[in-house]
Amino acid sequence: MMNEQNEVKLNGETVSPDLKTPESAKPPKKNKADAGPENVIVGIVGAFLFSLVGGVLYFAIYQTGFIAGISGLIIAALSIFGYQLFSGRKNSMVGAIVSIFMVLIVIFIAEYFCLSYEIYQQFHDDYGITLTEAIRSTNVFLEEKEILGAVLQDLLVAYALGFVAAASAIRNAFKAGSRKKQQAEAVPAGEAAAAPEKPEESAAPEEASPETIETK
Repeated sequence: MMNEQNEVKLNGETVSPDLKTPESAKPPKKNKADAGPENVIVGIVGAFLFSLVGGVLYFAIYQTGFIAGISGLIIAALSIFGYQLFSGRKNSMVGAIVSIFMVLIVIFIAEYFCLSYEIYQQFHDDYGITLTEAIRSTNVFLEEKEILGAVLQDLLVAYALGFVAAASAIRNAFKAGSRKKQQAEAVPAGEAAAAPEKPEESAAPEEASPETIETK
């Protein structure tokens, strides 16, 4: 009785529900994070806000005396995360490119403010210089070869690590793009495999003629 109840009629034929559609015949599942449209403008805002958090970390590490350039990797990662969170799209090529620009901008700003604060600490007690004045005079100190060399060294390390994270994001975006292309090509084949075959039309029974009835 249980088997009879579980049986399903399909096109006039009894089919067991235990028979499942093969995975190759099923259409590919869509990622919920990539289902909606990509909001680029909002994503750029998110990338900038999150990269600023990395810039603050850069400044904090610089004050401890460690190589602040290691924060370049964190700035890039936070920028990518911020873009994905605000734009609603993961593994986006636009997001990877945006993260590169954020790495260039935020690391330079963070390094500039680090030098400005160092100038403020050195000359505040003796000359009463304010932080604003230190920031304005930072470009003058950059004319010194030793100071400029140290700044360029910090930037080189930070940019190198930041571009490592950005390159990883670009690679993931390429993989996601090729995966979507393969899925788009596989959808028609999957739909064709999943479509049930039409049953052959059976010939209509012949009507009994009067002669046949008399013979019987």
